[in-house]
Amino acid sequence: AKAVALHDANDQDRPTPYVDGRDVTFVAAGTASDPPRIVADFNGWDPAAGVMTRGASGFYELHTQLDSRARIEYLIADRDRFEVDPRNPLHVPSPTGALRSELRMPGYQPLAPLPQPSLPGVTQRIPFAPKNGDVQRAIRVYRPHNATDPLPILYVHDGDIATRALDLPAMIDSLINAGQMAPITAEFIDSVDRHEDYSVG
Repeated sequence: AKAVALHDANDQDRPTPYVDGRDVTFVAAGTASDPPRIVADFNGWDPAAGVMTRGASGFYELHTQLDSRARIEYLIADRDRFEVDPRNPLHVPSPTGALRSELRMPGYQPLAPLPQPSLPGVTQRIPFAPKNGDVQRAIRVYRPHNATDPLPILYVHDGDIATRALDLPAMIDSLINAGQMAPITAEFIDSVDRHEDYSVG
């Protein structure tokens, strides 16, 4: 991606990231011993994929191209801290409640809200005792309204967040009722320790 021109990167009032068509430049302060990183939807939230380089302005920069209709969420990683972009006024809560910075590309259009499901499915908590001695995990199983046949299964980790914060069963109900997806069974699997379960390491 080409670098978006930084007219005055020292102007703290100018919002970031800088966008020119599909070209995007993220900007952050940092040090050469530990350059800041961009962790975001577009790089899989992988800190190693978003290392920024020092630009002529003295700030650190990351250049990339995004779909002109994209809406992404991101954070700036500094050592082991993950923070919102202080020069971006757009923040949204993540499913865990912590804030993330938001970037809306010029062609972004929010989706129409899903219709309310007329035939809600059933979500039940089931006992799960692993044979290998691991800590017991809570599992919830969703089935569509009046489902009798075996259905494809969607396994969802962070099950508590998916059911409580995101209300994913209601989204699935709406999509099935509207004919926008085929019926499925969904298994929502809680984490025991999110860091141990999902850490990149």
